Amino acid sequence: MTITGFPNFFMLYGPNTNLAHNSIVFMIESQIRHVIACLARLGRDGVRTIEVKKNIQQRFNGRIQRRLQKSIWSKGCTSWYLTAAKKTRQIGRAIPSCSG
Repeated sequence: MTITGFPNFFMLYGPNTNLAHNSIVFMIESQIRHVIACLARLGRDGVRTIEVKKNIQQRFNGRIQRRLQKSIWSKGCTSWYLTAAKKTRQIGRAIPSCSG
């Protein structure tokens, strides 16, 4: 929902949002609640920007990638969820539909 290098940018229905087993409405509603909380913090506490730290984003993406390696999205099937090297795709490439 937030990306390093883009302060005060909030993305709905972004990376790792899709659900292959449920309704996307719940995910979008959850994301909207998060954005509203961030905007309230900006207005209430005199905070000028909200941005994810690069090391935190990298750690999160690494964790997602490790979890995806244990999922059906990376084993036993050929699909758009995998690169040619059979690695699960993520930010900067096509995004997996489920985090594992």
